[in-house]
Amino acid sequence: MKKVRMTLEGLDGNAFALLGAFTENATRQGWRDEEIEVVRREAMAGDYRHLLQTLAAHTDDTEVEMRISWMSQTTMEPFTYPVPDMDTASLLLDALAQYDLFQFERKVKPDYANCGGAEWRHPILTGGEWVEFDPDDASDRMELAAMVAELAEWSRGDGQAN
Repeated sequence: MKKVRMTLEGLDGNAFALLGAFTENATRQGWRDEEIEVVRREAMAGDYRHLLQTLAAHTDDTEVEMRISWMSQTTMEPFTYPVPDMDTASLLLDALAQYDLFQFERKVKPDYANCGGAEWRHPILTGGEWVEFDPDDASDRMELAAMVAELAEWSRGDGQAN
């Protein structure tokens, strides 16, 4: 999937402002009008959350890192894997859970003692430490977006977060 190099961090949260910033950056980076219009139509085909998810899927912002963490047995060291977005985290966690269940039902594993989750980090917001979140929980998604917006406001202002 083609992506625009930009961050959604710090932008006015108004839907039209977000679409305008996406269009401006995509145009500057050589996207054709038709390519931009496809993304804009998709973004506007649902609610505000859908708009944010669509724009996030079509932007490349390396500021916030995400990964999944999975332990097939709770006493094991976790397997971690980087993910580009919350939707991918949700999909992979579900697939890993179904795989473990598949093995348990066929007696490949003696028990079903697994656990997993998604994590994110940011050099300033988390001091580089990984923080757990639920990629299927709208409030977790909104909390992450709010923290990133606060950081952007802080960095534009006098260095004092509100």
